[in-house]
This record gives sequence, structure tokens and C-alpha cells, in this order.
Amino acid sequence: MSFAQGAPVFGSPARQQLASLTPTELRGVVLDERAQPLPGAVISALGGTSAFAVSDRNGRFALHDLPAGPYLVRAHLQGYASVRDRIVQVSTATRDISISLTRVAGKDDQFGHGLIQARKALFGQTVHSK
Repeated sequence: MSFAQGAPVFGSPARQQLASLTPTELRGVVLDERAQPLPGAVISALGGTSAFAVSDRNGRFALHDLPAGPYLVRAHLQGYASVRDRIVQVSTATRDISISLTRVAGKDDQFGHGLIQARKALFGQTVHSK
């Protein structure tokens, strides 16, 4: 057997497997039903690994170092419900997505007051609860 026979070549299964192990980034924006950005939403991605992020003042977020594969991506924010759960296929290229949340009238949770206080501290916003 010659050395060339044992060496992996471009496009070989070993090279393709290596590419699938290269971590990448999933980024995007969380919007309300009026297409306005939602700061302070918690974004989760569950798949080959688990990752979490919080949307910034402009509703933007980034999940780093995700191995390629399918992920269930959700956004959570007090007083809002997800329009739908979403499976996102992450590959070696950075991917941008948009997540929509809809306000739920009168919905409160047990952590509501703490979340409002944390949001004020993080974003300097005045938040009114109904």
C-alpha cells in the first residue's frame, strides 16, 4: 500500500465529518406581532448541545459554538407566547433567523416581578405590567 492510498483527499468522508464538527453561530432577532424588537427575551437552542442567549435592546441575539445539526429553537419572554416552535438546521455557515412572539393578555408567571426588575437593570427601561 502506498502513502497516497491512505491519505484522505478533499471531499472524502473523513473531511466531510471534520466539517460537520466545526462549530458555528446561530443569530437572529426576536420580534413582536407588530414586527417591533423585543429586548430581554431568553432564546434556547436544544439539539446536539444546549445553548442560551438573551436578546439585546434591538431584539438581537447570538448562540455561539453550535455543532452542525438540527436544533429546537424557542424564545421566552414574560407576557408573550411563541407563535410556533421551530426546528433550525445549523450547518458550517452562520445562520440568521427571526423569531416572533405574540403578547398574551393578562398572562403573568411566578417570576414576573423579578424578570421586570432584571429587565429594568439590564436595559434601563421603564416596564409597566398590566
